[in-house]
Amino acid sequence: MNRAFYVLVLLFVIYSLMLCGCVNSSDEHNNKITTQSESDETEINYVSFDATVIEAGENTLLVEPAAGTVELNSSDRISTHINEDTEIPEREIKAGDNINITYDGLIAESYPVQIRAVKIRFADSGD
Repeated sequence: MNRAFYVLVLLFVIYSLMLCGCVNSSDEHNNKITTQSESDETEINYVSFDATVIEAGENTLLVEPAAGTVELNSSDRISTHINEDTEIPEREIKAGDNINITYDGLIAESYPVQIRAVKIRFADSGD
């Protein structure tokens, strides 16, 4: 009985160590997450990522997430909705631009996936 118990404990420890080895520790392409409290009860985790614009419409952008981003794991294309509350640069956004998109962390799983942008800026200029 004691021997079986020790074997089970050893297998559990080995399994736990294997799971720890699967964690991505690279910070090179990790997304930036900021938290903003709108009230004492509600916290919103904003997430930002870099992307290249494929198509620019009046209220939407179709973008390709940069390599290594979590968003790229969801889809190779993201439809980004822009509304009157979205902070956008004064310069026109067009296909080929490298931008940084901040959104509320929610992704509608469709193709392309959809997000609601909170802030968009040019990745190369800080606008």
